[in-house]
Amino acid sequence: MNRIKDQFNISDFTVLIFDEMYIAGKGKKVIIGDNTYKAEIIFDFPNSIAIKGTGNFVGKKAIFV
Repeated sequence: MNRIKDQFNISDFTVLIFDEMYIAGKGKKVIIGDNTYKAEIIFDFPNSIAIKGTGNFVGKKAIFV
């Protein structure tokens, strides 16, 4: 369902941890609320991506495009 269950910051990036991740399309961008972010896959954390941006994303749904 791509619901964000946790997050933490590293420098200019916010790491988003999902309950489960389903990537449709190319998965290079993620839409959260009204904003679109470039998605960076993180191989050290399962079900996680990094975005360049800040905010409170916990509990929100994400759509990969």
